Amino acid sequence: MAGSNSAGTDLLTNRGFSGWFSLRPHPVNTAVFWFLWLASLFVTVAWHATRSVDGWKWTTADWLINFEGGFVRRGLVGEVLLTVVPSNINIAVVVFVIQVLLLLTVYGAALALFMVSSRSNAWLMLGMSPAFLLFAPLSLEGSLRKEVMAVSAAALLAVSIRDPRLRWLPLLATALYSIGAVSHESVALALPGIVFLLQTAHGRGVIGARQTLLLQSSASLAALISLAIAFVRPGSPQAAQVICDRVRGVTEAEDICTGAIDAVGLGLQQSLATVSALLPTNIGYLGLIALSLVPFALLRASRHFWIKTGVVYIFLLPLFLVAWDYGRWIFLATSILSFIAFNELPPKRSYAARVPWPFVFAYLFMWSLPTLSLGGPPLLGRLFEVVYVPFSLWVAGFI
Repeated sequence: MAGSNSAGTDLLTNRGFSGWFSLRPHPVNTAVFWFLWLASLFVTVAWHATRSVDGWKWTTADWLINFEGGFVRRGLVGEVLLTVVPSNINIAVVVFVIQVLLLLTVYGAALALFMVSSRSNAWLMLGMSPAFLLFAPLSLEGSLRKEVMAVSAAALLAVSIRDPRLRWLPLLATALYSIGAVSHESVALALPGIVFLLQTAHGRGVIGARQTLLLQSSASLAALISLAIAFVRPGSPQAAQVICDRVRGVTEAEDICTGAIDAVGLGLQQSLATVSALLPTNIGYLGLIALSLVPFALLRASRHFWIKTGVVYIFLLPLFLVAWDYGRWIFLATSILSFIAFNELPPKRSYAARVPWPFVFAYLFMWSLPTLSLGGPPLLGRLFEVVYVPFSLWVAGFI
């Protein structure tokens, strides 16, 4: 690959972000990116803001799972928040503020990295993929969950690789990832992406060999602890009820326990049975995974990058086997791979495939990544429902 020899080009070296406010090159692509970036942020934040005052059973409750019912999986962040936040402060709003800060980290990093790319059509498709930045506004129920901590950590690492002055960011990113890993298995299973980015930071001279090993070891230990807790103390209906009682005491929503908290009480057999029952429909997500990888192919990713892609998905495979939020797992994989791509794939326009605008429009607006089950995209949704979903079910009949 052209980007792998001599680190690609001079554009792949650490040059910081100076001059990235310019509309050149590609002023149309730049304007489109900015518009979709602002619209996505506004829709996501506004939608969740209306549900954050009282607390919502998915995005709020996910962050308030605690250790009231004993030391169980996913409880670290909630335990800390419930212990630290004073009773006279709306804890649901505190959770929302944390979520928005993490979302801004992801969006801010993606914007900065896009602006120092060639801003070609292929890079526009990568940045505004419905499996990356457009996932949040198009699949609102699945956004702002705990995996945003892993994506935010990847975002910080990707930015640090571009600017050698930000040598402190890898430490912050690893700390954020480690906290997230102990708080949710999805973050723990995103470990390879963090390790890859730390290795790239070392290769670019951002961090030394000893610091790289220390940070990678710390992240790996946090992931192992998380997975051990999930295996030994997965939770139970009784634990979920005790957790629920504590959360009910600090939130107003009557159904606060009927989402993420109830999920803590699900056993492995029940989870596997649900995944199996949804398989005939969810087999269509294979097509959506393929769509999420299109921008990388257009940017002519190297064999090395595709190996990393395979490793990322292999580590996330347990999530696909025991949890049916397939859209969330694909978003997690695509986001981390996108931040890897921003620093590994050649940014020069001449290296990427030429992509006509009708294809770009179709890619951005004619499909989406549903959180739980296949459904229609924002535009031409009827065509999607009539053609794609039946086709997926037909294919499933042969499997």
